[in-house]
Amino acid sequence: MWTDDAIAMLRQMWLDGFSATQISGALKAARLKAGVTRNAVIGKIHRLGLTGRTTQWPPLAKQTTVCQPRRGRPGPLPAPAPKPQPTPDALQPLNTPLIDLRFGQCRAIVAGTGADALFCGHDVAKGSSWCAHHRSRYIEPPQPKKRKGAALAAGRGQGA
Repeated sequence: MWTDDAIAMLRQMWLDGFSATQISGALKAARLKAGVTRNAVIGKIHRLGLTGRTTQWPPLAKQTTVCQPRRGRPGPLPAPAPKPQPTPDALQPLNTPLIDLRFGQCRAIVAGTGADALFCGHDVAKGSSWCAHHRSRYIEPPQPKKRKGAALAAGRGQGA
């Protein structure tokens, strides 16, 4: 239960710029409110409608750092790497049934469905389940990340 003395002390300390933690400690030390927590103080401040403060605590330090000027625009982004050209034999699948596929053969389905499916069967690219031709078709190479400044600069100068 909040007493009138505890509420008066809370109100005065809040308006003087003390934090909720400092107020709860002072209320405990003055024995006006035993077991009061920081959250209890915040709740009471909210219920009393004490949202604004007359002073800023702690006072804001003046900004002493100076922003460095830009040194010019960055160069253009490098061109994306060209896609690997498939070998001529990779264009003609071997039409291998699943039961005849071995480790290291391309698992790309080239004809049929279900149990009647036929697979490419060419040697796979290292670390892949597909030959170079099918890997280039199924896997999109990672795109270079766009720079934030480049995206903003692209929108400048255009009427809205």
